[in-house]
Amino acid sequence: MKETIKDYWENFKGLFSTGDGQPAPINGMDEPTSLILILMKMARADGEVNHFEQMNTFLLTNTLKADANMIRQYSDDLDKVPLIAPRERNEREDYFWRILTMMKMDLHAHPEELKMCEELGKVLKFSSKDVKKAIDYMTENMNKTVGFEEFQQAMK
Repeated sequence: MKETIKDYWENFKGLFSTGDGQPAPINGMDEPTSLILILMKMARADGEVNHFEQMNTFLLTNTLKADANMIRQYSDDLDKVPLIAPRERNEREDYFWRILTMMKMDLHAHPEELKMCEELGKVLKFSSKDVKKAIDYMTENMNKTVGFEEFQQAMK
């Protein structure tokens, strides 16, 4: 069968993939910067970024001391940014909580956001059962602020 240009490109990109559906690592990118860029991608997943999503990203960039230059460099090409998962479970839970909080910031869980949360939960090395439990909990509490400690209890 003749290979199309699209097939060729997909195979070529596969050479640089991490094997988990994530883009290849970016030299010099740290965990907080990766998280901020992923949160920006989450905010854009429903096609609209609201004021609260913008403020959350801005505040977290400063709080987590993410690399603002790298964020500017990759903010227009978020599909190339992998999530760099922390090693410790507590930190991975914190990341997942922040991702799910960004999803619900506009008080609606868009199908693209839900899909992205499922994928990122797996990248963060949570079981499918835990990912579903966390997503369900956050969507059931869409109109409520869920703190990190409450989220951790729901994950147990």
